[in-house]
Amino acid sequence: FDNLPPHLLRAGGFLLASLVYHAEYLRTTLSEQHPLYRNALFGNTRLVSQLQQKVVCRTARPSDRIRPTGVPPHVHLMTSME
Repeated sequence: FDNLPPHLLRAGGFLLASLVYHAEYLRTTLSEQHPLYRNALFGNTRLVSQLQQKVVCRTARPSDRIRPTGVPPHVHLMTSME
């Protein structure tokens, strides 16, 4: 993330992961002329595919670098029931 301001570096990885995780949804929802497809990431379907294999969607763990805030208590209860 060479061009990202230092105060956004931690968020950069999570933002990239979110875009990669939702890539298929974005492709089916946005028009082919959307500016998102003009950047290096979405212009390279092979790269997106490689990154998708590395992205994992899961609940938070105590060892994570960031801690979720504002999550209602019932969400934690529901995840423990699964």
